[in-house]
Amino acid sequence: MDGRYNVKSGCWCEMKKMQNEEGSTSSIARKLGPEIWKTDIAPKCQNLVWRACHNILRVRQNLIKRGMHIGPMCPWCLEKEETTIHALIGCEGVKRIWFASNVGVYPSSSISNFEAWMSEIIALSNLDFTARVLELIWVLWKRRTLWVFS
Repeated sequence: MDGRYNVKSGCWCEMKKMQNEEGSTSSIARKLGPEIWKTDIAPKCQNLVWRACHNILRVRQNLIKRGMHIGPMCPWCLEKEETTIHALIGCEGVKRIWFASNVGVYPSSSISNFEAWMSEIIALSNLDFTARVLELIWVLWKRRTLWVFS
C-alpha cells in the first residue's frame, strides 16, 4: 500500500476486515477459484460463483452483518432467512428452477455450505457440466435481483 486510495486498495482492506471478522477464507474456497476460472463461460458467471463461495454476495444475511437495517427473510418466498445457500439453492422457488432445468442437478434440503456443495459439483463433473451449473446459478441470481428491485 502506497497511501493512495483506489478501488483495488478498498477491496483489499474490506477483504482483510471480513477475514478478521469471520476467520480466514477456507481452503475449499481457495481451491475452487482456479477451477471456477477454468470454465469457458462469461466472467460475470465466474465472478458470481466465486463471490458465493466466499460468502460475499449481497444477500440479506450479509447486508445485515454490514449494518443495513432490513428484514432477514427471503424476499421471494418470505419463509426463511436469505443466506447465500438459500438464495441459490434452498429457496422453494429456486428449487423448482433447478428441477425444471436440463442441468440434472437436484439440490437437497440438507445442503448447508455453498462452497462445499460447489466443490462436490466440480469434483464429480467435467468442465462443460460445471459451466452449465455456474450459468444456471447466474440465471438464478439475476432472477432474484430482478424480483428484489422491480
